[in-house]
Amino acid sequence: MSIAWASAGLTANGIFFSAHQRSEEVLTWAFQLLTLQDLRKASQVCRPWAALGMAVLYKRISDRLKRNIRPGPTAFQNANRPAREAIDAFLALLESTGSVVSGSTVLAVCMENSEHEGPWMDSGDVDIFTPRGRAEEVVQHMVALFGLKIASRDAASDATPHGFRSRAYVDISYSVCYPFSNGVWTVTRLQSADGERRVDVVESCNVCALHPISRFPFTHIVNYLTGSALVVCYPQHTLVHHRSVTNPSKHEDHGFVKRYEKRG
Repeated sequence: MSIAWASAGLTANGIFFSAHQRSEEVLTWAFQLLTLQDLRKASQVCRPWAALGMAVLYKRISDRLKRNIRPGPTAFQNANRPAREAIDAFLALLESTGSVVSGSTVLAVCMENSEHEGPWMDSGDVDIFTPRGRAEEVVQHMVALFGLKIASRDAASDATPHGFRSRAYVDISYSVCYPFSNGVWTVTRLQSADGERRVDVVESCNVCALHPISRFPFTHIVNYLTGSALVVCYPQHTLVHHRSVTNPSKHEDHGFVKRYEKRG
């Protein structure tokens, strides 16, 4: 797992520990307290620190994902560590289908240990964005491996001026004024039998899974997780200054603004 930045200009200030503090246990504890920005800087010091930084990042991502991504009743029964293997299988699914995770889950990873960390990070669903034609494959794997069921389906052709009829995916339905206006072809909502775990599979209107994400109204949510990397598209705004720039081409939805105003 790696951290990628879409813009340059970040400089490492240096993070130092005295010799007697350099045990793996102490370093691991220290790394777990770092913000994502500082974790990346520390990971650039040397190879052992880079490996430790990636391990800490993997754990943060796993902790966020496993709130909604858990082994199904018949999957991973022979696994020594079923929860870990479920996350690994999910990341492999992203990699094989060219899909990504975005939205609140990824923003929570970015905001961990920052001033915007809060209870909001423990709620919400997982939003998976797939290329056109790969959504059904992702849905079937999610049902088979993670014990989820299909709760609703929406298509761009069913959109109204006020968004998708079932409003299953409120993060992207804010700007649906005509089919494909937000880059979405279909949205499938999955959930567990008790309704506590929710996953939205968002199919792009073209072969690029990132197309709908590029049309998000605010820069601080334009981040995504692949099967092998965490990408922060506006690192200075999101991680350093903790502010967001509005996409001037998008219609402002006050409900959407209120939902995200405290998330970075």
